[in-house]
Amino acid sequence: RGSVVVDEDAVDADDVDRPLSTVAILEPSRLQGAVLKDACQRAGARRLQVYANLSEARAAIDEGAPDLLLTALQLPDGLGIDLLRELSRRGLLRHSIAVLNSSDSTLDEVIA
Repeated sequence: RGSVVVDEDAVDADDVDRPLSTVAILEPSRLQGAVLKDACQRAGARRLQVYANLSEARAAIDEGAPDLLLTALQLPDGLGIDLLRELSRRGLLRHSIAVLNSSDSTLDEVIA
């Protein structure tokens, strides 16, 4: 069970075919982070970084937004959805793809 939220107005047609060279993975589990990193490398991503918490990711993204941001919902220091909202408000995801994932059924409740 899960939800997909797409802001179609935020998708720039010129960005659809752009390669994903930089990827930020926000995942508290080392194993899950490694699995996601491996999958992104196989898909052709060149620069990948895995962050275990919001503060690490926030500092890195302030230096430059990734092409793809994969974030877990539940993190040790907050919610991934809150980071996505913050970065969106600040205009830092304008040319990025952001994906929020969770195995928890509370995803629908948090997004609402």
